[in-house]
Amino acid sequence: MLAFARISCENSFVSDKSAVADASMLLAFRGSNVRSFRDPFEMSLLSTSLSERAVVRQISWREGGQPIGVLPAAGVFGANASGKSNILRAMNDMRSLVLSSFMWSSPIGGTPRRPFLLDGISRQLPSHFEVDLILSGVRHRYGFEIDDDRVIEEWAYRSPHGRSALLFHRVAGKVDLGGGNRSKGRAAAELLRPNALFLSTAAAGNHPALLPIYEWFARNLLFAEAGSRAVRQALTARFLDDPAFSGRVRALLGAADLGLTGARTHEPDPIIRERMERALRILAGDEGETLGGSGVPEFAAQRVTLLHRGADQDVELDPDEESLGTLVWFGLIGPIIGALEHGAVLLAD
Repeated sequence: MLAFARISCENSFVSDKSAVADASMLLAFRGSNVRSFRDPFEMSLLSTSLSERAVVRQISWREGGQPIGVLPAAGVFGANASGKSNILRAMNDMRSLVLSSFMWSSPIGGTPRRPFLLDGISRQLPSHFEVDLILSGVRHRYGFEIDDDRVIEEWAYRSPHGRSALLFHRVAGKVDLGGGNRSKGRAAAELLRPNALFLSTAAAGNHPALLPIYEWFARNLLFAEAGSRAVRQALTARFLDDPAFSGRVRALLGAADLGLTGARTHEPDPIIRERMERALRILAGDEGETLGGSGVPEFAAQRVTLLHRGADQDVELDPDEESLGTLVWFGLIGPIIGALEHGAVLLAD
């Protein structure tokens, strides 16, 4: 099973008579010709008539307009090899392209992507990505199409008063700009490369209308998969030792009834630290890139062992003696608490 969750710092459930006016929310993700999906697909968090009313959050998305119902969490369930994990990986692919295309892409390096590979034609066709967001109470839509060599099309719109207003529309190398911040937009267009996204280029120049979209990808998408589990366990252990968060960690540990009483951290050798750095890059969506600054945080390089309630005293077990379910749950608690504290979309596979 695979779970997809939208968790934010405002995610306490509200009644259908109230609305969150300044929320940032993911409404939908759309894609096509990406990973195991040849045809268009959509992951929507908009509520329907089947949604439980106590769960639905009413979100204001335009000035003076009626709020819309949004689900704070959603799950995808299905048979093995049915594409569940690839929905999240496709979202992480979009995030990586937004964050890295201007800074890391070579001008002649093409565009990294993972198209559908099980027929002979899809490799020649573009891949499509699009998100529908609410940022600070205003609905935004951003997306792009790429092939192996370049960005074919890219667009962004916002709807402050209900009608879509153009932020920019780029077809190949030509960029049509909206009415605001045109000087910033023209400066970004001068720097634009065929294989770099205009959003990434404009955000590097602090374009005021586009930077919030870029920052949403940078701060609001967290991808928890097996390769980053050790780093996530270290984050949980750190929260467990922090008086501000330890109560929440213990509550989540108790809810799973795993018999855990605590955790201990151990300094790793250099080889383990190198593996931790790569795992952290996977969690951040930057696999294959080098980390800037001092690299992986010190706490994330630590090895974690868990303490279990014994007959006479707590017993410490090595990770290879733990059940997979215990390790998975302990590794999710840290990201869950961090997402609730700061506001984020947590993608949990």
